[in-house]
Amino acid sequence: MLLLLPQELVEHVALYLDIASLCRLRLTHGDLNAKIFRSWAEQFHTIKTDLTPQSVRKLLAIGRHERLRDHVKGLFLQADWCGEFGRGLDWYVDQHSPSQECRTSDQFKALQDSLRHRLQKCRSFHIGGDPHNAEDADLPTSSEVALLFLKTVAETGIEIQSFTVDFIGEHPSSTSHGGGWLYGSLHKDYNAVCSLPSFSHSWCHLQELHLHLDIRFTDFDWTSNMLLEAPKIRRLSLKFQEGELTLVSKILGLVAPQLEVLNLGFVHMTPQMLFHFLRNSHMSLRRLRMRSMFLEYSLNDEEGELADWLYFFRTLRTKFHNLNAFELLNGYFALRTPESYQRVAFPSLLDNDEVGAYERPSERFTLRRRKAWKRTNGENMVKVPTVRGTSYEGSYMTDALKRLEETAEYSP
Repeated sequence: MLLLLPQELVEHVALYLDIASLCRLRLTHGDLNAKIFRSWAEQFHTIKTDLTPQSVRKLLAIGRHERLRDHVKGLFLQADWCGEFGRGLDWYVDQHSPSQECRTSDQFKALQDSLRHRLQKCRSFHIGGDPHNAEDADLPTSSEVALLFLKTVAETGIEIQSFTVDFIGEHPSSTSHGGGWLYGSLHKDYNAVCSLPSFSHSWCHLQELHLHLDIRFTDFDWTSNMLLEAPKIRRLSLKFQEGELTLVSKILGLVAPQLEVLNLGFVHMTPQMLFHFLRNSHMSLRRLRMRSMFLEYSLNDEEGELADWLYFFRTLRTKFHNLNAFELLNGYFALRTPESYQRVAFPSLLDNDEVGAYERPSERFTLRRRKAWKRTNGENMVKVPTVRGTSYEGSYMTDALKRLEETAEYSP
């Protein structure tokens, strides 16, 4: 019956089947296999691996498959349930490593060769896991795995499109939680790799960069190189180690290309720093997401007014006309000194607060509510709902930002 259906209908039916059912269906008839091959191959767009021998052999086998390998677009590297990568491979210290800490293996070199010559459409790498949780000293940490793939980019000339390092569990499929930073003195290796001319040649094609780790001052050189060598980048995520004001000022002192999406976390800054960083993105920025943002005390140079959250919302409203999604979770402002941080809140906003005039379709804020401890009756502690931030997505962003500007209040 399926053989009599047009190609489009057979592919539509295949959308409702899992990978095991697709495999069984392929074995029923040669013509049917040909019709559903594309649907089956789409299951391999992103391949998960923990660099164990079995998963590496799987990647190498896919690379040898002349039709299937062209469907592989990205690798999702995630540590196993023990938080480890590459158990079962023969790892040894790379003698060319500046820190003499980074490891490699012959099997991984075979994977590098496959990425260069066979898996040529695999242009996206996502590395997740705890950067320190390697109980076996002979196995690479997540920090080393991320470095190995940066070296792969530099040594193979891969025209990479997307690169993600997630040490804090930002991705829904990630098993890492909490804070994370580069292990040991590996920043020396990162600096060396990101300074190579071959790295620049490959990195200039990058369109997405997500660094979900605690960026520290020792990471400035390679982080800045990643930004400077990526003129085509459109989506950027940065999370800094809390309190690194000097580092943030140096990073935001650069000028980003025409970004469409920007995610920032744990950033101590002035509004002027961010708007300088986004100087080329006034017309391109579509989405802005900020978590745990600390605005330092400053004055607007042009008018001498206080550059606080009200100034921030007003500048977004008047200069970023194509912004259609905004999120702020945990915003703070220092009135005079870092010890005087106050939280910005919007107590008069309700979940059903409408944006837009009555003569046109209305839209609503989506408030992020969190449980916060509040002391009652002296010693007792109870959890009460409190608004820690707000987000809005829609076509009336100007009205939404104006509402935030009008309702923002500071509280200790």
